[in-house]
Amino acid sequence: MGCLGLVFYDDKMWLADPASSVRVLEVGPLRATLEIRRRILHSEYVQRISLAHNSPRLDFDTTIDWRERHILLKVAFPADVSVLRSSSFVSVDRPNIVVETIKRAEDGHGLIVRFYESQRRRGPATLTAGFDLAQVWRTNLLEENQVELALEGRSVSLFVEPYEIVTLRLVPVRQ
Repeated sequence: MGCLGLVFYDDKMWLADPASSVRVLEVGPLRATLEIRRRILHSEYVQRISLAHNSPRLDFDTTIDWRERHILLKVAFPADVSVLRSSSFVSVDRPNIVVETIKRAEDGHGLIVRFYESQRRRGPATLTAGFDLAQVWRTNLLEENQVELALEGRSVSLFVEPYEIVTLRLVPVRQ
C-alpha cells in the first residue's frame, strides 16, 4: 500500500471575484441548471450547477482557464460550522483536525467522514458520532474499506500523522 504525498506550496488563500454573469441554462421537470461566470486572480472559470429531480445532491461542472503560476487550486464550500457542532453529528477531540466532508457513501453503505490534520501535529484523535455505530472502517480516498477500527461506544480512536487526510466509513446500527 503506497502513501499519499501532500504538497503545501503556500498557506495563502484568494476568494473569487463576484460573478460577472449568472444565467439559467435549463429549467425543466427533470433538471435545473445555473451557469455562473467568475474570475479568481487572472483566471476565468465557468460553473454549471445542476439539481436533478429527486436527487439529494447538487452537481458542479467547472471549467477553468488556469493562468496562475505556483498557486494550487482548491474548491471550498463554506459551511456554518457552529450548526454542525451544535448538532453533534460527528465531533473530533482535537482542534487541529478539520472535518471536511460528511456524506453518504457512494455505495450507499454508511456515511463517509473525511478529515485532515491541519497544524503539522501527529498524535491520537477520537471521533465521536451522534448516533449508534455498528462498524467503522478506515478507507482509501475511493471509499474502499481498508481496516476495521475498534469501536468504543459511539467513538473510534486512531493515530493521525501531520497533514494526513483520513477517510472513515461510519456504519450506523440499523434501527
